[in-house]
Amino acid sequence: MNRHRRRHIPSRLIIIALFLMFGMGIGYAAISTTLTIDGTSDIDSASWDIHFANVQVTNGSVTATTPSITDDTTVSFTANLANPGDFYEFTVDVVNAGTLDAKLDAITILPNLTNEQKEYFNYVVVYRDCGEININDKLLSGTTESLLIRFEYKTQTDTSLYPTDDVTFNFSVSMTYVQGTGNDANHHSFATDDWATIINIIQEKKYCNVYNVGDTKEITLSTFGTHTIRIANESTPVECSTTGFSQTTCGFVIEFADIITEHRMNPVSDPNTTDGYGNKGGWRYSEMRTYVNNTIYNSLPTDLKNIIIDTTVVSGHGSNDSNNFTTTDKLYLFSTKEILNNNPENLDTAANLTRQLDYYNQEGTTNDQSTAAIKNYNGTPSIWWLRSTRSNSTNDFYRIHADGASGRNAASYSYGVSPGFRIA
Repeated sequence: MNRHRRRHIPSRLIIIALFLMFGMGIGYAAISTTLTIDGTSDIDSASWDIHFANVQVTNGSVTATTPSITDDTTVSFTANLANPGDFYEFTVDVVNAGTLDAKLDAITILPNLTNEQKEYFNYVVVYRDCGEININDKLLSGTTESLLIRFEYKTQTDTSLYPTDDVTFNFSVSMTYVQGTGNDANHHSFATDDWATIINIIQEKKYCNVYNVGDTKEITLSTFGTHTIRIANESTPVECSTTGFSQTTCGFVIEFADIITEHRMNPVSDPNTTDGYGNKGGWRYSEMRTYVNNTIYNSLPTDLKNIIIDTTVVSGHGSNDSNNFTTTDKLYLFSTKEILNNNPENLDTAANLTRQLDYYNQEGTTNDQSTAAIKNYNGTPSIWWLRSTRSNSTNDFYRIHADGASGRNAASYSYGVSPGFRIA
């Protein structure tokens, strides 16, 4: 009975004597020089200096002995993971301060975990951007590679998977560099990674410093050619969990950095006609919403469409309506608050139900300082639509002018279409 009960009490995982060691294999046969025949010769001096530097412990890690570097080539520490969910993580630079190019000749990581240990413990040794470390990765003279080392006590629903006694892991990573040019390391970037890799890193490898707000990527739309998209947001602040708050700027948001095409918000500007358009019904009932969630969305690459998630979109209303509108969209236009961090004329009734995107926030974008809000259509700065309606008008939606400032126009005008979407 006592043993059965203990199976449900997590035990400590102790990682001690972590050694990251360099084996300095050096081959000088590749050094060469050109001798002249005028009585002089010059041979440049050569030096070999590969070492560790700049250990940085990640915020949130458990308390441990501070990683120390010995003889420039060994990093050691002890960490105690007492509870499931605990982790210890740090980065360390591998610096080639010599004059000789180097390449990785061997890497050995111990211990090899048993299947049982893999149920409750995980370790990661990768480049800082989650790129896999491979034999023959180059480390050219004067360059630095940053490694990420992470240990994690897994959280399991089935508590019987936890060890019954404390477990000590004697961990070691041995890396041997030799002279040579080697191959480019396997680094990640938003510009070049495929969508399967991107979503895997965002959802499963959040500890890696890979993609940053402002990073761009080119994609080809089947109907509209090649366009540039940009990471517009990565944060999820506390207000995102507030009931009724728009999710359009929460999580991993991507926007088009340029204008895809031009289109009207609605067919006619007068809501009192038999067609009943203008801004009546706001974003929810606009022709534009149908257009971006059908024509634009269907032109996206299939692998991108597969990872776009539904977004709860809260939008303001015009004078023919009395309540804000809530929709669920794949693609959506942004509001004035989300781009310019303001409520022009105080006439966007949903302005307090959203926030400015990280990208425009870090650029300091406002209605008076709006260079970042300028978007090009076919290479020329042009007007682009927002989903915000003007609450004292039956006709107007807001838009961003070619100079980056906000303005408003009747719904029947054909202006730029530059939507956003979320993938996590």
